[in-house]
Amino acid sequence: MRSELGLVCWLLALRLIVWSEAYAQNCSVQEFTCATGTCVPRDSVCDFTDDCGDGSDETDSHFLTLTGKLHTADLQSPVFQPSQTCQMRFYYYVEAELGNLQVLLQTIPLGEITLVWADSIQQPRTGTWLRTVVRFTSKHSFQVVIRGNLVLTLKFWL
Repeated sequence: MRSELGLVCWLLALRLIVWSEAYAQNCSVQEFTCATGTCVPRDSVCDFTDDCGDGSDETDSHFLTLTGKLHTADLQSPVFQPSQTCQMRFYYYVEAELGNLQVLLQTIPLGEITLVWADSIQQPRTGTWLRTVVRFTSKHSFQVVIRGNLVLTLKFWL
């Protein structure tokens, strides 16, 4: 009986090893390799959704919280070089009466500002997480500016 149990455990372990190797993949350049060896699209990494099933696509994620009754707050990225199409993904949480959240592109050194995306709150909203993908291009070096305009009590979590 004892040797049969040992054989069953050994066979289960062998099956698990064979199963995990069978599902390990070589991911393309457009894909992220999960800790389990599976592949997910690169734009699924750090979007606060566990696409890998083991959390490995979220381990290097960061977030920022802005709250209060300020009139305007800006969050500026580092300077990026001219590019083809770039994208920025984020979730944001809105609990507001009036205000807006904008994603702007500011060229360097010209300083020209272009509105790329906006969410305007014109009536009270209960707290909801929303996912957004913003795409942009620039022939000049640029910064991404996330601007929150607050009226009354407005909270944005990025």
